Amino acid sequence: MNLLALTSFGIENLLADEIKSLGGNNIVVKPEGVYFSAELETAYHICLWTRLASRILLELSDNDVETKEDIYSAAKDINWGKLFVPSKTFAIDFVGKNKDIRNTQFGALLIKDAIIDQFSQKGMGRPNVDKYAAQIRFQARLLKGKLKIYLDFSGRSLFQRGYRSSTGAAPLKENLAAALVIRSGWLSDTSKPFVDPMCGSGTILIEAVSMAANYAPGIDRQKWGFDYWLGHEDELWQSEL
Repeated sequence: MNLLALTSFGIENLLADEIKSLGGNNIVVKPEGVYFSAELETAYHICLWTRLASRILLELSDNDVETKEDIYSAAKDINWGKLFVPSKTFAIDFVGKNKDIRNTQFGALLIKDAIIDQFSQKGMGRPNVDKYAAQIRFQARLLKGKLKIYLDFSGRSLFQRGYRSSTGAAPLKENLAAALVIRSGWLSDTSKPFVDPMCGSGTILIEAVSMAANYAPGIDRQKWGFDYWLGHEDELWQSEL
């Protein structure tokens, strides 16, 4: 499987090293994120253990496009009935633009229409869109004439570990805190004191302790992007927990 790991700007190379250590292959770092390949079991493992990624996307298609008709056709060529059942709600995130697509909402609308049209034409029923609490999400990324459509494999905001119920005015994202811990070099000798004199809500300290204790950052996560994906193998996933 071909995947894309998204993260915060500036820590892409750290993320690439992490993905390699977790079993990812063919790793390529680009400004938009870290591309890699992995078997399904490894993809599950990375979702559970990544401390630096904000989202993991599974590539479904890769097409050259110029017009809005090209985008619609590219989406229509995907067999959506093999990805999710129409009784589940879905949502589309769209990133990028070209001369025809100046508005990301319009890009998302084209793909949404292609999905609904395909289900309807096959007599499978009409799936409903839920922008805020969809059971399965997809993301389209348009860059330099290339349209890639992804399943949101991990689900949103992997940096949210679940240990913080509320945040202050300027919270530090957990994946950035983890990057600071890695950069500090403390993990090479955790017998030394770890001090954060401006700790605020303690995010850096919590991440440091979690890493030293080898506590999986995704272990307390309740919802995953692959939960309603028809390719999901729950027994394989449970073996990772």
